[in-house]
Amino acid sequence: MIVWTFTDAAAAALDLIALPAQGGSPSLRPYLHIFLAYAAAWILILFWVWRIWRGFRQLDSTEDG
Repeated sequence: MIVWTFTDAAAAALDLIALPAQGGSPSLRPYLHIFLAYAAAWILILFWVWRIWRGFRQLDSTEDG
């Protein structure tokens, strides 16, 4: 489910970048680095949460056995 959310968000961001803005002004192309930074931050946060969750699972397995 999380993977689909990221792919949908990435597709929407790419659509926004490709489409020209209202009034004939340039698209969101100058802000591409902002979208990439947010994507990288979310990936790092999810990786961090996954590592903590995995550590808790290992801790639970050592306490039970």
